[in-house]
Amino acid sequence: QADDVRPNGQTYASVMTALTGGGLWRSALDAYNSILDQRIPVPTAVHNMAISSHLRLGEWLQGVKAYMRLRNNRIPMDITTHCLAIQAYFSASQVEHGTRFLNQVVEQYKADAEAVARAYLSAVKGCERNGLWSEAVKLVSECQRKYGITSIAICNSAIGACTRA
Repeated sequence: QADDVRPNGQTYASVMTALTGGGLWRSALDAYNSILDQRIPVPTAVHNMAISSHLRLGEWLQGVKAYMRLRNNRIPMDITTHCLAIQAYFSASQVEHGTRFLNQVVEQYKADAEAVARAYLSAVKGCERNGLWSEAVKLVSECQRKYGITSIAICNSAIGACTRA
């Protein structure tokens, strides 16, 4: 910080991008906590990088808590934020909460097939992390049956869940 220059939201966005891009997840979370402490408004992408950092560190419940904090404070979120939260729920084996939230997100974005596919992919990736193979297969089937979406990425993640079972 220069003598007369105070960092703003874009400054912190650049810092978070550099830290997460370099795989410095813990440092990114430290910077994020500093942002929160100072109540500096930042772009949605910064909040997404924080949730993603928790996921990268295997701190799935912390990722869920970070999402809940955003929701409770009415901070604007996008499909990426929602997908990270879905992945955090399933990674933490909170299948019931994850399924409920997945359904809410899909309902919100149902007119956007790409967003629906991303939401399902996030759920299946969470299943993959914990070897929840039966849940992953169920989600693949549901995505195909309800929305006509067949994605190689979703199928590959489901296969990954099966290999971790």
